Amino acid sequence: MKNLTPYSAQLLKQAATFLKMFKKSSNQKNNLFFYKTPNSFFVSIATLLMMQLFLVKQVTAQCAANSTKFPSTTTNAGTGVLTTISTTSWEGDYSQVTGVVNGASYKFNISAVTDIITVRIGSRNGTVLGFGVGTVTVTATSTSDLYVHWNTATCGTGNTNRITTVQGVPTVTSLGATGGCAGSSITINGTNFSGVTASNVTIGGTAVSSITSSSATQIIAIIGSGTTGNITVLNGAGSGISASIFTVNALPAIYSVTGGGIYCSGGSGVAIGLSNSEIGSMYQLFNGG
Repeated sequence: MKNLTPYSAQLLKQAATFLKMFKKSSNQKNNLFFYKTPNSFFVSIATLLMMQLFLVKQVTAQCAANSTKFPSTTTNAGTGVLTTISTTSWEGDYSQVTGVVNGASYKFNISAVTDIITVRIGSRNGTVLGFGVGTVTVTATSTSDLYVHWNTATCGTGNTNRITTVQGVPTVTSLGATGGCAGSSITINGTNFSGVTASNVTIGGTAVSSITSSSATQIIAIIGSGTTGNITVLNGAGSGISASIFTVNALPAIYSVTGGGIYCSGGSGVAIGLSNSEIGSMYQLFNGG
């Protein structure tokens, strides 16, 4: 067969071995041999071939490891900023990505949207973390380097320049507090925060008013009008969401006292008003307090 990937060829070989497990029966129908399983279930060659094709179809997208490294240098995975691996990648190359954080997710893209990306960890032919068409996001299982293989839609090679990129997906690992008022600050800890702006940091869906300090692993932001909910940090590769809820507390009411005046001891007093008061609430006023 033409254009079979090593994975497809391996499955066909396994399917051929599978055929040998069946005992040939004397039954024949329409020149198709039938094979008898140990459970006396008759399966035709045609049926088994259909099974083979189904299995091959499921793994065609996962290409075998390429042997040509390009670029010859390594590319740092970055800390959340979109990073170009190369503007002249070819199908049939692989690229080595360093600076990987265990448990962090990374999104890879290739400018040819039908090309296949296969990401391995630890070595050129290491364990496959994931594969996709045009784009793929994988989660690192260690700090080992990632090896990203670029191939055509048929797992083949090509010599047309492609742009390849990597970007870390934000993760939110912890919060400095579980609640706060509008106008106060909140500390968000995680990974891949570089380049994130205030409009992409939300509490319960409402953006923070500003970011006062940020690094790859921490953001200190000012709470806006806000609504209680999860904290989300977003960039071009995806979003990280806090496991815990952050409560946005209402600001204390500002009261002003009206009325008052001078009155004699034992008199009936004077009227005093209190703005923003609520029915059913008890208030105390202190002289000179």
